[in-house]
Amino acid sequence: MKPCPYPIAALLPHKAPMILLDHVVGMDPHSVEAAVRVTAGRLFFEEGRGMPAHVALEWMAQACGTWAGAQALNAGAKIKLGLLLGTRSFRAECAWLEEGRVFTVQASLNYMDNEIGVFDCSVTDTASGAEVAAAQLTVYQSDQIDQLLLAHQQSRQS
Repeated sequence: MKPCPYPIAALLPHKAPMILLDHVVGMDPHSVEAAVRVTAGRLFFEEGRGMPAHVALEWMAQACGTWAGAQALNAGAKIKLGLLLGTRSFRAECAWLEEGRVFTVQASLNYMDNEIGVFDCSVTDTASGAEVAAAQLTVYQSDQIDQLLLAHQQSRQS
């Protein structure tokens, strides 16, 4: 893997505080590795517990998004909004991700057609190397998403 030349905020269509990952550690044409530290004051943090393990799903989805964002920037294209369509075989080895721990989030491209991708994802405790969560994510990215969201918003207003 090579270092990522882009800051994470440049790779995702999110804005703070919804960017949950800290930075991209490295990437290659088929995978990405990001890092996140569980700290007080972050979204989903609960004092005395840390973060619920299911937040790892969003970490994985954002890792997929950083990979897609880097691919777009490398091609001179704009960052597109993406959607998480489904999760397969999610498992977590713990209920809570402890405060102060740093986690490595990996996403590896398994399948891609024009608009749908499947990624094998994992979250490991960086210090111990123990896998704490894993899943296969199906994601969707299209030029039409903005139009779909606008149509949905208009239908809710009428």
